[in-house]
Amino acid sequence: MIDVEFDTLTMAHQPETSRLVAALRSEDDIGAVIRCHFEVERAAEHALEVITQGRFKVARANYLSEKLNLLEILGAPQAFLGAARLMNKHRNGLAHRGVDQITAEQEAEYSAAVRRVFPQYGEDFRLRATKGTDWSFEKIYADCSVRERYVWSTGFVIVMVGELPQFMAKYFATAAQRQE
Repeated sequence: MIDVEFDTLTMAHQPETSRLVAALRSEDDIGAVIRCHFEVERAAEHALEVITQGRFKVARANYLSEKLNLLEILGAPQAFLGAARLMNKHRNGLAHRGVDQITAEQEAEYSAAVRRVFPQYGEDFRLRATKGTDWSFEKIYADCSVRERYVWSTGFVIVMVGELPQFMAKYFATAAQRQE
């Protein structure tokens, strides 16, 4: 587990919440995972942009796996990348192996990877979202479907990846203080 505490975390990367709501409301696992994957990839691009001040583009990292590898080379803790790597694996299964559903096992593995960084994200975690007056969602994690859990876990993955510059600064500062 990563031991980094923030009183408040102001998100520098803003995910496209309408895409995540569409994934949450989707009846199709393939569409939900593709939408989630796209947002995680946007978060990785944001982190790389900030950490390298735009220089990562010369590496020609076209795929999420390549972007995650670059983040790891730049010092991102593996725990912050593990869930994104799992999602990429699941997305590839949907795209290239004819898989058309998220399994309960995949979701459990994905959520467990999220909990390595956010241990408070447990069975009793309350999830809440609204989209104007048209739609609202409020459930305890344990009451969600496999797809709903997967999409909610992606929200945490977006924070883990998109806010890596903040996490890494705090992580390395905390590690340096411990060595003193």
